[in-house]
Amino acid sequence: MKFSMNVPSITTNINIDRSLNQLGFLALPADIILTIFTNLNRSDVLTSMTVAQSWYIDVPQYAQHMWTYLNFHKLEFYKNNNRWKRCLGIHWVPWYQIFSEKCQFIEQLKQLTEQLLELKFIRHPTNLPFIRILRNCPSLCRFTYIPTGDAYKDLLYDTEPIVPDEQHDNNILLSQQQSTFHTLTYLCLDVYMHKQRLEPIVKKCPNLLYLICTTGLLGVHQGFSIVPDYNTNIIDLNKLFNTWCPNLTFLQSNCDCFTSYRQDWSECIIINDGEENKIKRIEGDGTGIQQQQQQQQRERKGGLQYLYTCEAQGYGPTQIAPHIIQNASTLESLLLHGRYYHSPLYTAREDWSSIFLNLTFPNIRRLECCGILLDTFSMTLLLERLPGLEKLAIDVKDMSIQVSRTLKILNRLTHIYLSNTHLVFNVGNSTTGSTNHDDSDASIRLFKELAKRGSQLQVIELDMMPRPATDQLLQAFAYVDTLKKLRIEVNGDLLSDEGFTRFAELLSKNTVIEYLELRYIAYISRSALEALARLKYLKTLRMLSPRGAGIPFYADGTGVLRLLRWSTSLENMFFDSIRLFDPPDSINNMLKRQTFKYELKDIGDYFIDFMQVENYVTLGLTDRDCNNENADS
Repeated sequence: MKFSMNVPSITTNINIDRSLNQLGFLALPADIILTIFTNLNRSDVLTSMTVAQSWYIDVPQYAQHMWTYLNFHKLEFYKNNNRWKRCLGIHWVPWYQIFSEKCQFIEQLKQLTEQLLELKFIRHPTNLPFIRILRNCPSLCRFTYIPTGDAYKDLLYDTEPIVPDEQHDNNILLSQQQSTFHTLTYLCLDVYMHKQRLEPIVKKCPNLLYLICTTGLLGVHQGFSIVPDYNTNIIDLNKLFNTWCPNLTFLQSNCDCFTSYRQDWSECIIINDGEENKIKRIEGDGTGIQQQQQQQQRERKGGLQYLYTCEAQGYGPTQIAPHIIQNASTLESLLLHGRYYHSPLYTAREDWSSIFLNLTFPNIRRLECCGILLDTFSMTLLLERLPGLEKLAIDVKDMSIQVSRTLKILNRLTHIYLSNTHLVFNVGNSTTGSTNHDDSDASIRLFKELAKRGSQLQVIELDMMPRPATDQLLQAFAYVDTLKKLRIEVNGDLLSDEGFTRFAELLSKNTVIEYLELRYIAYISRSALEALARLKYLKTLRMLSPRGAGIPFYADGTGVLRLLRWSTSLENMFFDSIRLFDPPDSINNMLKRQTFKYELKDIGDYFIDFMQVENYVTLGLTDRDCNNENADS
């Protein structure tokens, strides 16, 4: 890389003499040194900092313009690598202390925090003084804190930790109390804490647009007896919207990140993707410039646009509904969850039915109603007023959905998740809660018609259905030509080999399916497995038996082998509790010969406890090869 010697002087507040002394390896004028670092990207600077201890100490002074983003991960590699410790020198101290000594690192980061715009703590194991950190970052716009899984031990997040140098310094304490964080627009405290600690932080952020607070896995999932309560743990919504943060557009509060079906909903924040990815793409489906434009448009639009919250003791429609009604014209995503399934301590739950009877949401694109009290009549009327809906999740006990009527109205729907829900395909009155199903010819006719109308459905997920899927319903779904993911419970006793094979053939002919998961399957034949092998776009295949009952599903071993050999697209496969009709040795031998990751357990007596294949590099045999193999068999 060449640099011109005629470089204009760059004004800086860095102590040039001291820095030049320590950067003796560059016997160049100060303005040239500064220009060099100005032209380097962040990756180059980080690489140069690892060359020697003195470089690591001084390089950040010349690259302060780059430090707009800081991300602290729990990286055991760096903690245990002595060479890195020697290279990092004094800068190792904040990295080490951030994991073990709580608050001591803050002052040592000041050389980076003056211009800092975004700061993240990911998988952090200790309590941090949030107000102190925010006060030391005067330009900060986005702050994220995500703890480790054992974060709630001894309820350590209920109070701000005491910083030793502040304990008896009244000036510092007064400064903290008076601090206001005007530049902060995004605050994620993805941790469960007492409202007496949370609210003083939030009220110091008058320009906040995005707030994620009091979230995480609680109660039985973590083994802790934490019971959310509006009087002690949940932020006061009236003060939040009307006084502290009047410009708020995004709120996720008192949430349960334990819902598996939302893991690929790009607008959401959540789950089963590793804790470091909990906060993910909240501004929309775009990336780069498009994503920034979407964010700017929504900020200009104003009003609450995203609300995700869960009921708790003393926290239900009375506290939540007024803000839904107030923001009905701007809401784009509404996620309402009940917590009654977590703890028997919740009492006197309120019904949402009367609230939804007359509500209209002109801009809503996504709706989740899970675990709340709501009747079929109110839900039916609500859905008829949501023609722009794209994502729908319903998990309400004894709810009935008239599929034909609903899907014809919701013609922009791309993702539907239903649980504990009766599917009604006849033309009767769905508002009566009737369970008079006709899921044979009626379901097939419906989805054929939807395909002709240009249905946009890409994801269908059915859980815990009162009546599991049959041959006809599976085949009906296969007529949706936009379908990419199907995750569904079936009744193994109601599925026929011919019907399942026909289903796989229709998928191959009509759809671009990439993910297929069938639960509670009882039997899959060679012909069905061969049909699955011919799916051109299938990347993930999961077959689960009724494992809780200790009942395996039966599969043809040669068919499994051909699935692995013939597929040209399969990347990940999981079979749970299989009993083969022929010895599994050939499957095991084939997997051993390949270079992909696999796991095969408890082979014996024609039984495989589970088989998992990841990052599968398919053999991609040609049709001629397949025909020759068929002839040999």
